[in-house]
Amino acid sequence: MAGVGGEGAQVQEQPAPPGGEGDVGRPRPARGEDAPALRLEQPGEDAGEGGGVHGRQGYQGRGRRPIPCYAVKYGGGRVRRPADLVDGTSEDAALRQAAAVFEAAGDGILVTDARGVIVRVNPAFTRVTGYTPAEALGRTPRILRSGRHDRAFYDAMWQALRERGRWEGEVWNRRKDGEVYPQWLTITAIRDGDGRTTHYVAVFTEIGPLKAAEARLRRLAYRDGLTGLPNRIVLHDRLAQAERRARRGGRRFALLYVDLDGFKEVNDRLGHAAGDEVLREAAARLQGAVRGEDTVARIGGDEFALILEEADSVGAAVRAGREILRALARPWTVAGREVRVGASLGAAFYPDDAPGGETLLRCADAAMYRAKAAGGGCLRFYDGAVAAEAQARERIAAALSAALAAGGPEVAFRPRVRLADGVVAALEAVPSWRGPDGPLEDEALRLAAERTGLGEALDEAVAAAVRAAQGRWGGDVPVVSLAVGPRVLGGLAPRGALGPARLEAMLRLAELAAAARLPRGLAVVGDGLGAEAVALEALAAAGLAGLRLHPRPSEAGLRSAAAVAAALGLPLYGCGVGDEAACRRLAEAGCAAASGPLWGPPWSAAEVPARLRRGR
Repeated sequence: MAGVGGEGAQVQEQPAPPGGEGDVGRPRPARGEDAPALRLEQPGEDAGEGGGVHGRQGYQGRGRRPIPCYAVKYGGGRVRRPADLVDGTSEDAALRQAAAVFEAAGDGILVTDARGVIVRVNPAFTRVTGYTPAEALGRTPRILRSGRHDRAFYDAMWQALRERGRWEGEVWNRRKDGEVYPQWLTITAIRDGDGRTTHYVAVFTEIGPLKAAEARLRRLAYRDGLTGLPNRIVLHDRLAQAERRARRGGRRFALLYVDLDGFKEVNDRLGHAAGDEVLREAAARLQGAVRGEDTVARIGGDEFALILEEADSVGAAVRAGREILRALARPWTVAGREVRVGASLGAAFYPDDAPGGETLLRCADAAMYRAKAAGGGCLRFYDGAVAAEAQARERIAAALSAALAAGGPEVAFRPRVRLADGVVAALEAVPSWRGPDGPLEDEALRLAAERTGLGEALDEAVAAAVRAAQGRWGGDVPVVSLAVGPRVLGGLAPRGALGPARLEAMLRLAELAAAARLPRGLAVVGDGLGAEAVALEALAAAGLAGLRLHPRPSEAGLRSAAAVAAALGLPLYGCGVGDEAACRRLAEAGCAAASGPLWGPPWSAAEVPARLRRGR
């Protein structure tokens, strides 16, 4: 336990669990401050007249191994033995149980006297720190000092121990072999009936693997797991920086949108592994075709974006585009075969074509589609497509608003299947709508609704359709999971037999903070693990019922997501599963269930009961 000793003793670094650098063990308020004071006596020690814990030697098992035994005396009250505290067991049985818990605990436990001298450690302490009882007893927690924490850290710890009798936080300690590691540490002061501290008990959990998984997830949140390029989040941040520099200098710059030609054919014919190889090679070629200061980002699938701050004219953008097209037109050998891959490029200028951000990206995207329409392998510039896109959004908004007023979109149900036995564990609601420019389904429909300010209305319409379907089905149907925004969560409150027990909400992890408090009784699954930067503490505190992966996670992203889900004790769900190989990959990673085209198209509400009876 870092810093444990008498109140007049010099501050020492305690051997309890080392925490991480980020949240350096902020003191937390203790609970149960009004509980009677206890005093912990060593075996054979006399507790005297005041309240305390009386110790003696007891014996356990056939070998009659001596174990410490304690009886508890509350200050001013009668002695209460463990037999009094554990119904239906004898004193010896209760003491044996307490000793067994101490010995078998997975967390390290360390006990010092009031001076900070170690008097007891358990096997987990030895396993984590490397110090045997013989090496630790009689010494102070200073042997675990890592040197990472300053005097202010220990001052805050001591203040919490003096005022509340408890401190909890993250600490970095050093093992016997010299390795420094993080742990989560709780220190409790044990006091006698007069309020004097007699002992300190430190309980610690090693959190190194958990923090490593969190760091991997954080990296993946800002970097594309396959190519290592910046992702869309970083792209927007770099765009904002480029815009500020351009405004200060009164200059312009170009944004290029790149879509690979022929990638789908390679991916379909040679498989996902070959497709991944193409994407990695394309990333390397794009980086080699531009300056080191230019940003190259992968923004999804086979699409990339490049910020070219020195390309302040059409001529400069044309020269950069020519280099990119030449780099991507070089021969490709993938999986031992020669393949043909090229690119279609779209360009837009800041501030001429758009004020920046997502609008500038959409302008470049629209120009890229013109290059595709021209046969690919070329560069096209934006020349007014944003106006046409705005008109299309207005058409969609008017038509969708009318559809919602008339009863909302159609809702089908996609089975979420347990990977262990193939049983349908839940149904995922899939809304669809035939708009003026063609059908929209599920996430595409939600995105269109959000862009037109109708996201909340769509969520409410889907929830109403789900409740109506559940009313027709009766009770013998699995829970229904529906994707909603944070503002709609509160509306999914109990309604008689159709309460939250039969509903599950899927909330994007990026929107978790906006949800403030999750409704009581409603299971909420965090959606998009591996794509959003979310602190592990936020996930642990949210009270989620499960986590759902981002579609098609990289191998590293899948491993990290599985580690985080396991650490939090939450089931992990997959989505978008299209073949048996993807299903096996998720199962091997520890996913509990998954959904996707592998199990066929979504079911209509009318056919759900029959499908469930047939097991499909």
